[in-house]
Amino acid sequence: MSTDAAAIQIVRAAEQFLEEHRDRLVEEYGEKILVIRDGTVHGSYPTFDEAVRAGYEIFGAEPFLAMAATEEEEKITPPASMMAMGLA
Repeated sequence: MSTDAAAIQIVRAAEQFLEEHRDRLVEEYGEKILVIRDGTVHGSYPTFDEAVRAGYEIFGAEPFLAMAATEEEEKITPPASMMAMGLA
C-alpha cells in the first residue's frame, strides 16, 4: 500500500470513529474541534487552526483527522486534515 493510501485509510478510519461515536463525542466535547487517530481523541480545541497545530505537534508528519464533533455529520471532501497535510 502506498504512503498516500495508508494516510487516507487512517483518516477514513478516524472519520468512521467520529461517526460511530458522534453522540458521545458531542456530549463530552460540545462542538470543539477534535484531533482523532487510531480510535482515540487526542485533544479538543476551540478552533480548527489550534487543532491542526496540535495534531502536528502530536503526530508530526503522520496523518490525523481534525474535525468538529457536531450533532449533524459534516461533509468535507476531502477531509481538511488531509488537505493540510498535502494529501488532497
